[in-house]
Amino acid sequence: ILMEKIKKAHWHIGLFFSGKKSYGQILEITNKLNCPAPQIMKNSKGQIRYFAHMDNPEKYQYKPSEIIAHGGADIRKYLTATGGDKIKILAEMQDWIDETGCTEFHELARYARNERFDDWYDVIATQSTVFLNAYIRSKRHGGDHNE
Repeated sequence: ILMEKIKKAHWHIGLFFSGKKSYGQILEITNKLNCPAPQIMKNSKGQIRYFAHMDNPEKYQYKPSEIIAHGGADIRKYLTATGGDKIKILAEMQDWIDETGCTEFHELARYARNERFDDWYDVIATQSTVFLNAYIRSKRHGGDHNE
């Protein structure tokens, strides 16, 4: 019997400042929140992605859209797909286009926004519109060989 240890409910909090702060200044904040000792965030992108376990498939996957940012913090830049993630997502989208018979870019964009907002939508909206549009257009004009 496989038994998983259920972790105590907890929060991960990242603090960002426009200027330098000493460890003592941060400790004052975390002491008021009854937190463990603060750790320096050496890689902001990796740390924010860790909050959702995006790069740890063996852990429970939280939705990146459920990460709450306050005070004007824009964490979207830390959650965008890069490198291998982007290629994997594009391959998934191509498969979806082939499986559904999608013939219009707006169909893919609507599906991504409604059903795959946390991974596909950013890639469509900011990174790969030209590629995906060309793929759909080529299928619509007789290039549907599913090779």
